Amino acid sequence: MATEVPPSAGRDLFTGRFFGEFEIDIKAQIDECVPDDQTLSDLGSELVEAMRTRDTKIMGDAFDAYTEQLKSDIFDNVYQT
Repeated sequence: MATEVPPSAGRDLFTGRFFGEFEIDIKAQIDECVPDDQTLSDLGSELVEAMRTRDTKIMGDAFDAYTEQLKSDIFDNVYQT
């Protein structure tokens, strides 16, 4: 996949979804503990594209991969420091 999104887009996708579901703004906190990650951003872009095209197979796989990468980023930067 060609890189078309900035490395911060992955965490912005998460904070936007969180705000949309719970109306709680956690962007500043997530910005502190989740670094820029091009892999996370590319997975988020793939997820958004799958949702746009309503490709449920890719959507499920992309969601799982995105979630695992996000958890890894949080673990590596919160619990390992």
